[in-house]
Order: sequence, then structure tokens, then C-alpha cells
Amino acid sequence: MKWSWKGKKKIEQVPQGGGYEWLDKWCYTLLGPVKRHLDRWGAMFTHVPKHYQKMMIVAFFCLGAGLFTYLGIVLNHIPVLPAQISIPKHTVPHKMPLHVPGDPKKSESYQRIAAFRYYVDSLKSTSDGRKVYDSLYARHKGVFDSLDLIEP
Repeated sequence: MKWSWKGKKKIEQVPQGGGYEWLDKWCYTLLGPVKRHLDRWGAMFTHVPKHYQKMMIVAFFCLGAGLFTYLGIVLNHIPVLPAQISIPKHTVPHKMPLHVPGDPKKSESYQRIAAFRYYVDSLKSTSDGRKVYDSLYARHKGVFDSLDLIEP
């Protein structure tokens, strides 16, 4: 049996089972009153059925959440509602520079869009094409509105 001094308290070290029994004894010395208190509360509720214990835990949680919310709204210390979260008033949004490389009318995507515009315009000339054009226009009005911006 070895003895060591930590601070002014004498801790007993027994070299059996890995030699960490002194840690268990030290933890029991510190946490003993807490464990006894929890055991006392546990003994009080052993006669209560399990489903009532679960209901008591849920009720305790709801009361705690309600109290937290009430204090947050009344005292304005805890931001419970999104409107209470403060946003700095003097913020200026950063403008990103728009960079268009070269002439957009020479790009490949513009050429494809212009070819599609030419195809849509050619649909109007025949009767069968007019039916296709009308059905497309009924479904995708926004596409045709944006095609008006493209020069044929």
C-alpha cells in the first residue's frame, strides 16, 4: 500500500486492478453528497409508474421552456422571437462588379438563343407550326417574353 500527498489530503493508492482505485475513492469523496441527494430523490419516485415519470419529465421540460420564453419576451435579454434579433443599421451592401468578357452577341450561347428565336418565328408562318407555337406560348410565356429582347 502506497501513500501520496495531493495538496493537504491524503489519498490511498491500492495497486490492484490497474491501480486506479484512488481515483474512484477521490470521485466518491467529491460526488458523494450529490449521489446521495440523487438517490434520495430517486427513492421518492420509485413508487411512481414509468409512464407517469415520463409525463413528469415532459411537463418539467414544457414548464422550463415556457419560463425561458416568458423571460426572453418580458426582459428582452434572450432573443426568443426573430424580431428581437438585432441587425446592424449602418450596413452597406457590397456591389459586385459585373464583368462581361467581350461582345455578348458573338458568344456561342447568344448564337444558340438567336437561332431558337428564328425557329420560333418560323413556326408562326405555317398552320401546323402555329398550333405548336400557341401550345408553347401557353405553357412558357416567360420564355417568349425574354425572346422579344433578342434581335432576330
